[in-house]
Amino acid sequence: MDSAKTTMDRNEKTYTNLRDNREDTIRRINDTYQDQLDNYNDTMESVADAGDNQRDQIERLEEQIDSATVTAPISGIVTAVNVEAGDDYNGGIIVMIKNVDMFNVTTEIDEYDINKIQVGQTAVIRTNATGDLELSGTVTEIAPEATGSSPVLSGSSSGSSGFSFDMSSLMGGSTSSGSSGSGDVTYTVTIRVDTPCDQLKIGMTAKLSIILQQSSDVLSVAFNALQQEDDGTYYVEAVQSENEDGTYTTKKITVNKGIESDYYVEVSGSGIEEGLKILVPQTEGSNRLEDLINSSGAMGGV
Repeated sequence: MDSAKTTMDRNEKTYTNLRDNREDTIRRINDTYQDQLDNYNDTMESVADAGDNQRDQIERLEEQIDSATVTAPISGIVTAVNVEAGDDYNGGIIVMIKNVDMFNVTTEIDEYDINKIQVGQTAVIRTNATGDLELSGTVTEIAPEATGSSPVLSGSSSGSSGFSFDMSSLMGGSTSSGSSGSGDVTYTVTIRVDTPCDQLKIGMTAKLSIILQQSSDVLSVAFNALQQEDDGTYYVEAVQSENEDGTYTTKKITVNKGIESDYYVEVSGSGIEEGLKILVPQTEGSNRLEDLINSSGAMGGV
């Protein structure tokens, strides 16, 4: 009995030890499993973060690549390139692009005539390249501030998608704008060219007349042919016949005066009609009408 009890106690103790060892082993396995699981989760999170960082870096690089590709905001002709391949960009204009779908003419008009000019007025434009072709234009901008004491020829480039000609001269009178003198305060006026013309090039010179008034289907005579009586009435001398000595027999015809330019004046009245030969009185130092017109390029608002 004693021997059997001793054996049983020993076996019970062995069982208890084995059970405790088994629980310790299970705990260690569970702890190892949890450590491995935690390590796995940490690794996956690190990989995910690394992937996000890599994606962010890729996106930043793509943005840099896109930024390195220069895209013009408008269509047109490249007229200047200010950088070369391999240069570091430190700001400023890379290229100059000018839109040749639309042209502007800029000119200087003196202070005596600037108040006659209004946005929306029509202009007639000629260039050396287009010869006698008259291009239509519209006044689009009048500078609110004087540019200085002398004419300044200027051009506009594309922010506003327009380009300009340098003006060689500006002719006109009551029906067109006057030319500015070297000592006058001037204002910059911009005229949009409305007539499509593939002969126009950036930087060409031009002459223009800005129309202040106009009349259609009216009669006109040379400005110097219009004479005035003491009572203020106007008349012209219509040629009736030419005498043998080279003089003329004339008849006074009372007329009403309309709008006028540097060379012509509108006339009307019961005795005036198309085709009449009108005497132009000779004045000292005066030039012939044809000479005046030819010298100005017929830009005087005829």
